[in-house]
Amino acid sequence: MMYCSVAQRQLRGPSESRAQTSLTSRPRRTPLLTGFPLSRLSRRQAAAVPIHPPRLLIPAMPSQVAERGRGVALGRNRACIPCREKKRRCDGLRPICTLCTKVRKPYLCAYSDCPEIQALNGRIEELNGLIQSMEQLGAFHQDNSISALLSSPRLGVAGLPNLCRASAAGCIVPAPLRDPQLDWWTSQEDALPDSIRDTLLSNFFLYAWQFICNLNPRRLRTTLELPRDHPDAPHPALFNAALLVGCIYSPVTLRRYESVFLRRTHQHLGQSLAHGQKLFDFLFASSLTGSYHFTRGRFREGHYYISAALRFALGCGLHKIESLDLDAQAPSRLLPPCADLVELGDRINLFWSLMCIDRTSSSVMGLPVTIPIREASTLWPCPPAYYEDGRALREPGGSVEHLDDLVALSRARDDNVLTIFQKSYLLLFRTSILSARAKLGDQKDSNLTQEALRMCQVTAIFAKSLPEFGVPEGHGEDPLAARSILVMAYTAAYSAVIKACGIIPQNNPIILKEQVQAAKKAMAIAREVEDMPDYLIPASVAWCLTPTHEFLVREKVRLSKLGRTQEAQATQADIQLFLRVVKKLEAVFPAALTVAAEVIDRNVEAVCTEAASTPVGELLKLG
Repeated sequence: MMYCSVAQRQLRGPSESRAQTSLTSRPRRTPLLTGFPLSRLSRRQAAAVPIHPPRLLIPAMPSQVAERGRGVALGRNRACIPCREKKRRCDGLRPICTLCTKVRKPYLCAYSDCPEIQALNGRIEELNGLIQSMEQLGAFHQDNSISALLSSPRLGVAGLPNLCRASAAGCIVPAPLRDPQLDWWTSQEDALPDSIRDTLLSNFFLYAWQFICNLNPRRLRTTLELPRDHPDAPHPALFNAALLVGCIYSPVTLRRYESVFLRRTHQHLGQSLAHGQKLFDFLFASSLTGSYHFTRGRFREGHYYISAALRFALGCGLHKIESLDLDAQAPSRLLPPCADLVELGDRINLFWSLMCIDRTSSSVMGLPVTIPIREASTLWPCPPAYYEDGRALREPGGSVEHLDDLVALSRARDDNVLTIFQKSYLLLFRTSILSARAKLGDQKDSNLTQEALRMCQVTAIFAKSLPEFGVPEGHGEDPLAARSILVMAYTAAYSAVIKACGIIPQNNPIILKEQVQAAKKAMAIAREVEDMPDYLIPASVAWCLTPTHEFLVREKVRLSKLGRTQEAQATQADIQLFLRVVKKLEAVFPAALTVAAEVIDRNVEAVCTEAASTPVGELLKLG
């Protein structure tokens, strides 16, 4: 009588063997892959044979059964894990090799290229990356200035902390293997782990200047670190908005919580407005939320938040702060009186931040501004340190009503960094609006021409009176952040000159000379930007330099038509420099790069169309 093995019986169909049963049937005492049932063994031999569960009785393919024992040479890293550890000659048979079967340890046989093992290894690498990121950011917790961050050796190539290089992207891990410390708190409002909170707040304070957040950093840090039940603790809307901004500069393991903090911020903003609680925190949280939406490419949502916050700021009277005297402030039904000069300075700076973001987004998206500039009479902003030590009381003062005053503009060298920044942005916005009016209307209109000539004079005087590019002493705690703010201010000032002069018909050599000089100064600042780390490049630098780029393209076309090859090549080098600077935005603000690319393409197309219809004789008049 012939006896067949278990594998052979499993390969037969149900009609060929009565022994075919389901996997849940009672296992037989049969030695694995042998042809002898227990009836042919003695009682002592049968007792020594182990019972293997049905899941290990996996049929082998006929070709694999035929190759068993032939001693087939395997390639590198093709053996199973136990055989590699024991340095045995494995035949690589799957799912269980011959040697593991012989030593009666088939349950240990596994291969490193198995998807489950790869997923486990990937998860281990991801957790190791998270541990390293926490250790690196822990070193910055004591000193959170940008200068300390730059001096640390734990920086990646792009300048940002090398926190997410070790994570295994795209690794699918079963739910039971996830770290319970990562997500358990998301469903509980007051259960945020201290490590995540400290990391996100540290990132927020390091990069808040990117969102034109110029509130007093010491007081803001102290407030955000208070317990939630403290009477001076910030509103949960502001707390979650700060964590949301901190996620932008965090490793991927923390960026995935943006939706959690965004949902909480939306919820608490509604609660703050409904109950009238801590409405200044509501304004600040709305500003941060709108800026966050801009960085993620959701421009209409961002403009909605900024516009709503600016209208609410008008209701709070922030647009009418005309004196630093605490007793002279007009009472407000929505905000309590200021306790000191620092709090008053925070209100001034927040109002101008909202005005600046509103003007920028309106210009980029082609939307109307929230409020006319003539309705604002709030004093120009100062750095937070000026309000803290009283230097703000010695500032020249003034407001937007002095923006057309040539004498006041000629004293720009005496202004602080934030005042220069606001004046530059407002001038660039005004020239952009005037240029759009000129393109839509009649350029021969005498009123429009007089207004354009006035703007040329205003912008030229302001740009020439700017101090030498550099951070003044005693500005604040972060000179690198102040330098980035000056980059936006100076490039906006020089682009305003180019934009204002471009309104006038292009047949005036004096106007062209002003534009060329302003473009050279703007590109000198662009070279400073090119050497900066990616995370220090301002998000709005593309908007500030776009008028300069448009002029450079037009100038290159003109020089090429006139046969001035060397000057055209030098202009092309400046254009390439501009494109490299804008390209650096991709590391932190990819949405800003997308918008800048669309604007650049439109400008180049418009310039080429204009140049094609311009005769060479008109160009020769300019020299």
